Amino acid sequence: MKHPNCLIMMLLAVTLAVPVSSDAANVFTLGVDDGSQAEFSQENGPQAGPGAADMFDDDYYFAGSYGIGVVAVDENWKNFDRAIANNDPTNRIHFNLADGNITGQELTLTVDLYAGGWWDAVAGAGGGTYGTHDVSINFNGNNILTQSGIVADTFSVLTFSPAEVNAVAGENVIEITRTGGDSKGDGGNAGWIQFDYIALDSNPAADPTIIQTFTSNKEVASSLSPTATLSWQVDADPGITVSIDNDIGDVTALTNDGSGSIEVRLSETTTYTLTATNANDTETATVSIAFQVYAELWRIGADDNSQAEFSQENGPQAAPGSPTVFDDDFYLAGSYPAPVNDVETDEIWKNLDRAIANNDPANRIHFNLGALQAAPESQLRLTVDLDHGGWWDAVAEAGGAGYGTHDVTVDFNGNNIYNQTGIVADTTVELEFSADDVSATEGENIIEITRTGGDSKGDGGEAGWIQFDYLSLEADISAVPLTDPISSFTASKELIQPGQTISLDWRVDPSAQVSIDQGIGNVDAQTINGVGSQQITPKANTIYTLTSVRGAETETATVTVTVDLALSFASDVAAVTSESPTARLSWSVDPAPGVIVSIDNNIGDVTALTAEGSGFIDVSPTATTTYTLTATRPNAPANDTESSTATVEFSLIYSPLWIIGNDDGSQAEFSQENGPQPAPGSPFIFDDDFYLAGTYPDPVGLVEADEVWTNLDRAIANNDPTNRIHFNLDAQQALPASGIRLTVDLIAAGWWDAGAAAAGAGPGTHDVSINFNGNNILTKTAIVANTVEVMTFSASDVNAVAGENIIEITRTGGDSKGDGGNAGWIQFDYISAEISEATGGSGPFLITNVQYDQVLNQLSLTFPSTAGQFFLIETSSSLKKNEWDEYDDSVEAEEIGNATTYIIQLTGNEVDPFFVRAGLLP
Repeated sequence: MKHPNCLIMMLLAVTLAVPVSSDAANVFTLGVDDGSQAEFSQENGPQAGPGAADMFDDDYYFAGSYGIGVVAVDENWKNFDRAIANNDPTNRIHFNLADGNITGQELTLTVDLYAGGWWDAVAGAGGGTYGTHDVSINFNGNNILTQSGIVADTFSVLTFSPAEVNAVAGENVIEITRTGGDSKGDGGNAGWIQFDYIALDSNPAADPTIIQTFTSNKEVASSLSPTATLSWQVDADPGITVSIDNDIGDVTALTNDGSGSIEVRLSETTTYTLTATNANDTETATVSIAFQVYAELWRIGADDNSQAEFSQENGPQAAPGSPTVFDDDFYLAGSYPAPVNDVETDEIWKNLDRAIANNDPANRIHFNLGALQAAPESQLRLTVDLDHGGWWDAVAEAGGAGYGTHDVTVDFNGNNIYNQTGIVADTTVELEFSADDVSATEGENIIEITRTGGDSKGDGGEAGWIQFDYLSLEADISAVPLTDPISSFTASKELIQPGQTISLDWRVDPSAQVSIDQGIGNVDAQTINGVGSQQITPKANTIYTLTSVRGAETETATVTVTVDLALSFASDVAAVTSESPTARLSWSVDPAPGVIVSIDNNIGDVTALTAEGSGFIDVSPTATTTYTLTATRPNAPANDTESSTATVEFSLIYSPLWIIGNDDGSQAEFSQENGPQPAPGSPFIFDDDFYLAGTYPDPVGLVEADEVWTNLDRAIANNDPTNRIHFNLDAQQALPASGIRLTVDLIAAGWWDAGAAAAGAGPGTHDVSINFNGNNILTKTAIVANTVEVMTFSASDVNAVAGENIIEITRTGGDSKGDGGNAGWIQFDYISAEISEATGGSGPFLITNVQYDQVLNQLSLTFPSTAGQFFLIETSSSLKKNEWDEYDDSVEAEEIGNATTYIIQLTGNEVDPFFVRAGLLP
């Protein structure tokens, strides 16, 4: 028996202790170090923990004893996701450690990541460009790696003590997550990065040294964020003295139990040396921080000598354009004058012309600058990478790839900053100027790049195009004087993933005293010459307020950091059908305690189905349905709420209803049109009314067989514009939910002018209208070539009825002769109708509530129902297809209300894990 939907509930399992040997240094190795992920499987969407050791999910188990029970042998490698991706971000590895792996040992985790790319399920498109990837690794919930902006194959070797990760004898869990990144290049987080192999080793701990660690929270500082935090860990011996060069000096007073940190401000790439001395020895350690004078404000396109991320130019459009359509105006996130107004995210790269050309010469880039970036002393650097020139002559419909010559100008707020003639090869234009030079302003600024001339065709004209590889704008604000109480207060990222660490950055008058709320407090020590930075890891959406006190003057500034809540929500299939009715909705939310998750469309609260932030439910919609997931996280003064949608299409399965003509590119089976005739016509003569077998009103009556095809006009023409097709539907086919698909294949157009007794092969232009029972289902103008028109609609859309229905196909105008009249004809290859009969279903069957009564040892299930329906209840201990046992096969729906609650009396002998499902009987 087939059941359209089920909800699964799993109870806790009993665990047994199994000793694990630590003779070998290698605790486990998952995969082969061969530069391939072939031993793993393509990721199949997120699944909630703890998973199983005998199925393909996000939890992989090595042999040992776990909360799910005893795992006798290592799980098959094929049960491991080959990649971490935006739609399946997490893999969890479960393994056992023995005492010998912990006592006096250190652990080393090796993760080999390679071959990044992206896949956009909604667009059904993917790409092999590496893009960027943010990755986090936790060991028993303790973070051991947070790395953002991975752009190439990465081999991470992480060494730590068992105590640092709360390692225990028995079950331990390593969780590897792709937390973000942008491989598609559209500002979203589409992307995947694959595993070559993962290994964990246990080795004797190294002998302690005086200096254990010396690190920086940044690898790169910039003029926009010039401060960094140096941190160190030395032996806790109170007799140790610690110092740092570069005029920092003795930092022993900043060292507590061996740990210390200090804020530094950079103006150039700097290597810092930490020196630690005890009674017997001296050790040194170094850390280097690169410094970028220019910090990137925005970038459009990838530096890859390709324009594939952009679109072919589509002709000139007037300013100001729109940030949501493909035109000559490209908008970065910011605030703009009406009618554009606020733009929340950067426009997608596909909305930028890939080239500047003679017939589409200009692109305008709109962006915002802050007060410091627009200050007169601010230095700006614009890079425009031009490559791949050629020409296209639209009149001659001819083109060429010869580079030719190109004249290009660049204006910033109307101020010319580049004017180059005769460009004959790929050119990277790098322009440096002050904000004052280009009249930069706080708020909207515009860069206009124009091809003003050139000759790529070589005929003295201006035909030609030259393409963009990428464009970028950078700023150096180090020379901007700090005189305001608060010049700026920003977050390095305003939208972050749960657990992600970012920085708050500020610039104030160097004489001001500075503090930040949310428990941070006074940050004078982190403020050097008016510039400061503070690392934060917010757990919920947070508004941070910076307060600057300068004498009697107090000023505040705020910045909001949003912690992503609804991380992902997707269906495993784009569409369901009556034969394959089930889709799996999977979600990932912030795994923080107290997060509540619900889905609309009568599904309700799914928090109980969400473990470690991940969950899924199976649905069987009977129509195209958009599901909205809402996640709510505790916060004060108001809870955080975020929603995400996933649409499941319902694709009908059509069966033939009738066909008139052969799909052979010919109209030979029909007859030359013979002028217009009024309805209702006759099924036995050649006129404008064609009848399929059925029963019709008088005077037609019963038509026992389909009319012969030679009784259909081969064309619709200016002098005989209409064909009517009469056919019957039965009561089931005419149900409102039935789907109908009509196909009309139009071919071989031309014209005939009876008055002039002249003809031509055109095709010219043709306007065609199609009605079903008087309801328009197609209006198409200026048809200039063969076209197959496919129209899908429901019976209710066209007022279909049991009995006679009429399709009317009419040529309503056009000009095939080219004289402004409507002379013309366009012919039929074939016409067909298909039907997908309504089943009478009333929506997806879902279990909406599950309750367990510990006192009575009862499990209750609640599901939608209608009086007269019957349901089947089944149980299983394995979830395997053929291992479900019938519990009750005749559960009758409650007569009152629209839901039924069924109680299962548990005996206490149920095998652990224990699953239950319910299904609607036919």
